[in-house]
Amino acid sequence: MNRKIGTLLLTLIFGITSCSSSFIARTKNKNIKLNGIDEKSIKVGTENEKVLILFDKNELTTLFKNDLADFYDQSVKSKIDELNSLKSDLIFTEKEWKGKLKFIEYELKFLELLKAGKAEIIDKKDNEKVERIKYTFIMDKLGGQEGYFSFKNGEEFYRILIALGE
Repeated sequence: MNRKIGTLLLTLIFGITSCSSSFIARTKNKNIKLNGIDEKSIKVGTENEKVLILFDKNELTTLFKNDLADFYDQSVKSKIDELNSLKSDLIFTEKEWKGKLKFIEYELKFLELLKAGKAEIIDKKDNEKVERIKYTFIMDKLGGQEGYFSFKNGEEFYRILIALGE
């Protein structure tokens, strides 16, 4: 009888303590007003089934040049050369680039520009420009970081893995 009660108590204690721990260590939210980009500029961006996200080529080039000033990297130099050679808009479709190492540097720059509001987002559902978005940053207990962007109504439209955890 004592053994059954002890087992039941131990199971109850393990159940309660395991449920009280969350895997997410920290979350931050930020509301962003989009400034848009000049209509005459060459645009670089990405699209998925929900949105078309556009950035000014010159803004993107500046971010890469800042990286190059800190540390010389041939892949960054080639991205700058690629951007400088553009004569028309360059749009990466999500299916073509998502999860590929070649585009990670672009995606991190897209993240910086989106957080600064230096982007133009077109909602494909109603074909209108979005003026405000919400950014949510999540860090888990293993050090992993990701962020996602959503419309005012809370619908997520773009997610990015920022850093892998342990």
